[in-house]
Amino acid sequence: MNCVREIIQEHPEYGYRRILPELEERTGQRVNHKRLRRLLSEHELALPRQMPKRGPSPVDKILEKASRSLNLVEGRKGDFLVCLQALVAPRQFLSCTGYRTASEIGPNSDSERDLIG
Repeated sequence: MNCVREIIQEHPEYGYRRILPELEERTGQRVNHKRLRRLLSEHELALPRQMPKRGPSPVDKILEKASRSLNLVEGRKGDFLVCLQALVAPRQFLSCTGYRTASEIGPNSDSERDLIG
């Protein structure tokens, strides 16, 4: 294991595939690649796995292109703006439409009809 540590100190970028021939050359013995890989991982000497960086998904690319010219409010009438208000301020929206929230009705309500004002 000392020989393996020396190789790793000299060449920290080497993985088990490059360490194997170097180790065989230094020791003059054949080394099983599976055993070498297992020993490197047990002693935490193996290189960390390199994962390719993920790019944006195709849907994200389309939304990115569309966001520059996307206008959700243009050409819409009042219903859309009321729904938009419901997203921004749901409590005020419910009170102006006559609906009540569950906390306003109370914990002892027996039916779903109590939710309608």
